[in-house]
Formats: sequence, C-alpha cells, structure tokens
Amino acid sequence: MAPQLNTDQRTYLMLQYHKRKGKRDFWAGLFADYHTHFPESRIPSQEAVRDLLKKQQKYGTVNNCNSASSPSETHSGRKTTALTPEVLEAVKTVLDRDKGKMLGDATVSPVSTARKNKLGLAHTTWNNATQQMNYHPYKVVRQQDLLASDLPRRLEFCHWLVNRTEEELLCVVVSDEAYFSLGGRVNNQNVRRYAEKKTSNREEGGRPEHLTENHPTFSQKLMVYAGMKRDGTFGLTFYRNESMNGEKYKRLLQYKVLPELREWNGGNLDGIWWQQDGATCHNTKTNMAYLDRQFQDRVLSRKPIQGLDWPARSPDLNPCDFCLWGYLKSKVYRPLPANLDELEANIRREVADLDPTMMRRAILDMKKRANLCIAKNGAQFEK
Repeated sequence: MAPQLNTDQRTYLMLQYHKRKGKRDFWAGLFADYHTHFPESRIPSQEAVRDLLKKQQKYGTVNNCNSASSPSETHSGRKTTALTPEVLEAVKTVLDRDKGKMLGDATVSPVSTARKNKLGLAHTTWNNATQQMNYHPYKVVRQQDLLASDLPRRLEFCHWLVNRTEEELLCVVVSDEAYFSLGGRVNNQNVRRYAEKKTSNREEGGRPEHLTENHPTFSQKLMVYAGMKRDGTFGLTFYRNESMNGEKYKRLLQYKVLPELREWNGGNLDGIWWQQDGATCHNTKTNMAYLDRQFQDRVLSRKPIQGLDWPARSPDLNPCDFCLWGYLKSKVYRPLPANLDELEANIRREVADLDPTMMRRAILDMKKRANLCIAKNGAQFEK
C-alpha cells in the first residue's frame, strides 16, 4: 500500500490548488511543482487532491481525521475490521454473485478488488477472507476472438517460429499502431476477479473462462506507431485525431521507418525480417509491392507476395501487443496528462527510457508463445 501524504505535503497541495485553479495546464503544473518540492514523495492522483479539497471544505482541515494525532468520528483514515463468520459470508456472497458478470457489460457494476470498499472492510481483512475461502485474484486477460479458419494459419506460423534459431529471431523487427486515450484506461495489472483456486496445469484450465475482456473502444484518441527490434524501438510517430490509411503508411515506411532500419543495419535491409499485422492500410497492393522490393521473401504479413502469412487476430504473438503497448500504458498516465501534448511527451519519455534487454527478451518470447499456441492447437493460450 502506498504511504499516506504527510501534513506538509497535503497543505502544499491545497495551497497550490487554490493558487493555480483556473490557469492553463492546471494539473500538470501543480504536479510538476509538487515533484520539485517533494522529489522523494509519490505524486498523488487528481482524485486524491480532490478528496483533500472536499475534506478541507467539510472539516476545515487536511489532516487524517482518524489518526492518533487528530482523532475524530469522521473515520477518514484506514479502517480496522475483524474477520468474523458474518464477514466471511458477506465476502462469499459478493464474489459468488460477481462470478456471473462479464467484464465490459454496461448493465452491471464493475467487478474488482474494490468490492472490499463496498463492504467497508480493511485490506487485510479482505485478503484473509479470500484466502480462507481458497479464492484467488485472477488478472484480467484481454484477448481477440478467433475464427475457426484462424487456427491452421496460426499453427503454420508458429511452427515456422519454433524452427528459428535465436540469431534468426533477433533479425525480426515487429511493428504496430495503438491508440492512447487522454483519460487512460482500465489497467489490467490492477484489476482482479476472484474465483476458486484452480490447478496451475494449463491443460486443466488454470484460469476460469469468464476472466477475459474484449477490447474497449477509446473516445479521444492519439494514435501511436512504433516498431520493436532486438535492442530498442524504431519509427515512433504520432497521429492526432486521425487514423492510418495506405498512403500515410507508405510515406511513413518510405521516409522514416525504413531509413531508420537501414542506418541501424549498416546501410541496408539485408537479413532483416519485416513483420506487420493484417490492418487494411498495411496490406494494400502498393504497400505490399513496396515491401516486397525492400525485403524480398523476408516479409511476415497478411497477403505477402513472397514472404510468410501473418495469422489474423494474433496480438498474442506480436511483441508490440503483448509487451510494448501494455508497458507504456502502465507508465504514461503517471501523473495523468492534461492534454495531448503532455500525453505525447510522456510517451516519448517512456520510449526513450525503455530497457534494450526488455526488447530483446520480448522478441525471443515469440518462440515461447508459439510453443504454447501449438500446444493449444492454434487456439488462445493466454489463460
């Protein structure tokens, strides 16, 4: 659990809030000054600052009203609760009811460990109750629906992958686009669904089937293009309030992406395997002919002229999807950007700070994931 803010930090936040309120880039400036003033402290969320403001307006103080130094009946500090048979029954009732709810269904309330707040339980009491009932917090997995026709194509590609040497895999460069919303999104690293513990054996289904979530749609979009290679990224490009098309993609390849790869590879594209997914803009006749001239038979894509078919609906095999985008989205919203300029700056900062060994490991993990896919006969394997 993150440490609470002390009195000096809370007072400073309230003074800066009232001083800056109504100014341009309000939140960004407030948090930047806070970080300068308290460099060793965590940066609070906007919600935490608003809660402080409500407390100040209601009680005339920013102190923890439930602390030893300022006791009060407002109970705004951390709760202390006991594990009783009644608490166990209440927790079980909530979790059993939640098991039947599908994530993303707008007709039901959200489901996560925040249920303990609704029951008014302390964090430790909740954990003790779930452990005693042998319930386990499973992480949400977002996955693509697969068609029956996808399975043999996934198998064919995965068999090709597992037959590559480590040296050959490290010659593969992968690419993708992703949308980043200004408000962020649910972080599946923090959301858990509770269910009875299962065996860890994948063949016996270690994860309950209902613990998956379909991809949501963002309302406000910043589209980001990037590629991954064995020692970093390439081609980082931003598109604001617009989508990619075949012509834009061709210009991106011709004037930015491939020149970067040539410079990285000693002046040419020899030996590089190019990967892209099945997005329509990637696979126009013009773009495929262009890639064919640049890479010959070293193209992993839908409808390649000479290369190998990339299976549709397979983000679980693309390091950009299973590694890069999720990692960046866990970083770039701290603190929450106030506008697209700040969001773009955050993304550029985090991309620049990426560990090259993480990129190398993600590329090599394609082979590990291919083996898991083969074991599932081409079906989804992220459980």
